[in-house]
Amino acid sequence: MEIIYGIIIILLVLLLGLSLWHIRLLRRRCQQLEKYASLYQYCGGIMHDFKNKLSGVLSAADYLSANLDKNDNLQSYVQLIKDACIQTANLSRGALNFSQLSPNKQALINVHDSLQQSLYFLQAGLPSNIKLEQELKATRCMVKGSNDELVSIWLNLGLNAKDSMPSGGSLRIVTDNVRLSTKDFNRMTIKSQPKAGDFLHISISDTGCGIPQNIRTHIFKPFFSTKAQGQGSGLGLADVARIVQASGGALRLESSPQGTSFHLYLPLSSEAVSEVEAQPLPQLLQGKRILVIDDDIILQEVLKAILLQSGAQVSVAADSSFLLSQTSDSLLDFDAAVLDVVTHSLSGLEAYSQIRSRNSTLKIIFSSGTEPAPQLEAILQGDTQTAFLPKPYDKHQVLDKVCRLLGKN
Repeated sequence: MEIIYGIIIILLVLLLGLSLWHIRLLRRRCQQLEKYASLYQYCGGIMHDFKNKLSGVLSAADYLSANLDKNDNLQSYVQLIKDACIQTANLSRGALNFSQLSPNKQALINVHDSLQQSLYFLQAGLPSNIKLEQELKATRCMVKGSNDELVSIWLNLGLNAKDSMPSGGSLRIVTDNVRLSTKDFNRMTIKSQPKAGDFLHISISDTGCGIPQNIRTHIFKPFFSTKAQGQGSGLGLADVARIVQASGGALRLESSPQGTSFHLYLPLSSEAVSEVEAQPLPQLLQGKRILVIDDDIILQEVLKAILLQSGAQVSVAADSSFLLSQTSDSLLDFDAAVLDVVTHSLSGLEAYSQIRSRNSTLKIIFSSGTEPAPQLEAILQGDTQTAFLPKPYDKHQVLDKVCRLLGKN
C-alpha cells in the first residue's frame, strides 16, 4: 500500500508541476498577445493615414488628367501615378485587414481582375529567368469571397512555384469554366462538402522539380514546410486549403519531376453584378450642396475640387465637431454629407448621431481606409440614406457614390 501511495503522490506532484508550467506558458503567451494587439493597432493607424494620403494623390492625379489635353504627353506620366497608387492600395489592403484581426468581408469578386492585380506584384518578385504566362479563357469569373484571401492564394502558389525553379522555367496561369459532378468532387485533393455545379477552374502550373510523392499528403498541413529553417512558415499552403474549402470549392494537385500544377475550383456566383445607371453626373450634382468633413487637408481640397467641377456647392470642415454649431435648419441646407469615419475629435459615427437627431433625411456617405466595423455596417444596412466610400478613391468613384445616393428617393 505504501508503494501505491508513493506512486500517487509522485503523480500528483508531476501533475501539479505540469499545471504550473502550463500556467506560466499561458501567461507568457497572453503577454505576447497583448504586445501583438498593440502592434496591430499601431499598424492599423499607420495604414489608415497612409490610405488618406494615397486617396489625395490618386484623386489629384485624376483631377490633373481631366484638366490636361487628351493628347498631352504628360497624360502618360499621370497614368503612371494613378497605376502606382492603385497597385500600392491593393498591396496595403491585406496588411490593413490583418491589423484589424477581423474576418475578411465577403463580396462579389471578379477573379480575372484579382489575378491581374496580383500578377503585377508576382512578376516583380520573379527572377528574369522565370517566364510568367497567363491565359484567362473563362467567360464567367464572378465568385463570392474575399479579394484579399484570393490574392493571398495567387501570391502563395506563385512564390512557391518560384522557389521550385532555382534554375529558371515558366509559371503559367490559366482559367476556364467547368461543370463538376459529385464524383469529380470526391477525386479532389482538398475539397469542401461535395456538390455538383458550375465552377471557375484556375490552374497554376510550373516547370519546377515537382513535389515528392511521400509528402504530398502533408503539404497542406499547418506548419509543414520543406524549406530551410527560417525560410518558410509552413502556413502558406494550409491557408490556401482553408480558403478554398471555406469558399465551397476544391483543389486538385498534380506533380511530377517535370513540374507541379495546382488546380483550383471555385463555385461561380449566381448573383448579378449591379449595373451603374448611365446618368449625366454634372446634371445630377448641379446646384447640390455637399458638406465634406475630413481632417486631412489634402483630401479636403481634392474632394472640394472634384465636386465643384461637377457643379456642386461645397462646404468643408476639418472635423465633425463643426456639426455641434449647426442648427436643424442649417443642416436642411445640405443635400448630402461626406464624413470621414476616423477624425481627431468627433468620430464619423458620433457625427452621424448628431445629424440624425436633427435631420432624418440628409444623405450621408461614410469614408474610411478600413472595412466598416459592425456598428457602421449596421447603420449602412438599416439606413437607406447612407453609403460607404472606401479609401483610396478616385474622381469617378466619388462622383458615382454621391450621385447614386442623391438619386435615391
